[in-house]
Amino acid sequence: MERLTIPDVRIDEKTQKRTIICADKVNSYVMEFYWRLKKIEDILGEDYDLDRLRELVENYRGAFVTFGNRDVGKSVFRTREAAEAALKGEAHE
Repeated sequence: MERLTIPDVRIDEKTQKRTIICADKVNSYVMEFYWRLKKIEDILGEDYDLDRLRELVENYRGAFVTFGNRDVGKSVFRTREAAEAALKGEAHE
């Protein structure tokens, strides 16, 4: 689904520019906003922390890669610590 909101434009550390939009146009999308938010909240549960969710997404962005034939038989580690422990022959969870 395509983005429905207009992103803010960062001007400097303390200032963001927001685009002014027509209220009639927003009203035409209100229920679509509601249903999209509901899907997200159905996944996240009753109590969720958006800052923590953003942190997780930013930390794991790019963590998923496509593997090809040359990668068969290679080990994949989720963290740097796990990879370093494996190099030292240690078990790491």
